[in-house]
Amino acid sequence: METDSTALDIAAIRNDIIELLAANRIIIPGIPEVAQQVRQAATDPRPSLAEIARIAEQDPALAAHLIKLSNVVALRRGEEIRNLLNAVTRLGARLIAVAATNFAIMQMVAQLPRHAARLRALYQQSLEIGERCYALALRHPHLVPEEALLTGLVHAIGVPVILQYTRLRPRLQATAALEALLQELQAPIGAELLRRWCFPDHIATAVEVHEDLYRGTAQDLPDYGDVLIAARLGLSRESEQSFTPNLPPSLARLSLGPARPTSLELSSPETSDYDIHEFCLALRAS
Repeated sequence: METDSTALDIAAIRNDIIELLAANRIIIPGIPEVAQQVRQAATDPRPSLAEIARIAEQDPALAAHLIKLSNVVALRRGEEIRNLLNAVTRLGARLIAVAATNFAIMQMVAQLPRHAARLRALYQQSLEIGERCYALALRHPHLVPEEALLTGLVHAIGVPVILQYTRLRPRLQATAALEALLQELQAPIGAELLRRWCFPDHIATAVEVHEDLYRGTAQDLPDYGDVLIAARLGLSRESEQSFTPNLPPSLARLSLGPARPTSLELSSPETSDYDIHEFCLALRAS
């Protein structure tokens, strides 16, 4: 019997999911230990590239992943990376954090075969959104573009939690009920999971608020949540005009204008961030 989506008690279901997560009853593959250590070392205020390489070499698959990604950038310059320390040095600590998280997400998708097709499509979309986040963050000196890229990459991490949750509550597997849950809960549940995984709070908060276009005021400084909102909308001149004259605060804070960056602008070899575009293409192909 299908559950009517209008009859769902979203608040109660959210609490149920959080309680089951705390009790480890929702089976979600965690970030592999080595990848987690690499990400934490890479986000240290004073990261040691040698220490990052030392940690990464404990997981041959992760090490190979990092070398492969670094060569995407290096080969364009006629170079070839053959060892892990050089790979870490080429990418830098911030992109290493992105690469380690990407590796962990790929591992998660591989371990959830029941939802593999949906999660693969979502993963590809998240990479595209992450690249747009990077481009938008470039315009605001107080934001770190690589952090914005990471935010886009993990913004939908609540989806696999909800998909796994419905295995424990089969009545919620009906299409209407499931889609309602995903729409209402993927953001707060994703933020909950990221905090459990010890992600920086500004990333978890961005994921939590990324569907609220009207929070705050237009005079506030833009944050990663604003960048994520704009990236998801895939703003063009036409979509911005559709909000005029009442541009939502989250978009007004970004001061988007005719010269706004998009992911397409990163595809030009003359662009200083061409390497990021190549890096993201490599992530999509991995």
